Amino acid sequence: MTSSGSAGDAPLEQPDWFSEFQKHNTADPGSAPGALTPQERRKHPRFKIDEADAVLRRMGFSLFGGQANMARTAVDLSEGGVRIITTERVVPGVKVKVTIGIQKYNDSLETEAEVKWSHQNMSNGSEFYAGVMFLDLALPQVTKIARMRAWFTSAQYQAIKEKRTREKGSGLFLK
Repeated sequence: MTSSGSAGDAPLEQPDWFSEFQKHNTADPGSAPGALTPQERRKHPRFKIDEADAVLRRMGFSLFGGQANMARTAVDLSEGGVRIITTERVVPGVKVKVTIGIQKYNDSLETEAEVKWSHQNMSNGSEFYAGVMFLDLALPQVTKIARMRAWFTSAQYQAIKEKRTREKGSGLFLK
């Protein structure tokens, strides 16, 4: 970074990181799906996933065999992590093994991760939310998440979901 000695000199140069910061924090929220807004700090924006099973287990040795599953369901997902509804508060920093399964498509994603935050669900005191960041996600898994994003955010999927909701409300829904 350089500074100017007088009012007629060139303006101060911005460091590379600052121009990248400005680019991400001045995105127009309506500009493109998944565009980062000033409030969004994630590298990869999350998308809502429906009917996704989740398994969340602490990593490490257990004297009693396998670790208990702390997850109920996955709420949203990105290439960087997942938000999960859990049965208990999970301490941030804990390393976990997470599995996200979408039974309808007979597919799943399994990886190691780290809990970044956890707090109680204010509308249901027996549930907690946990933000989990993936660690060393392999390229095939990143590609799988990108395909999931394309499907769950597509107009076709949204139309199917809306139709199911209407049928369920009218009593015509058959699984």
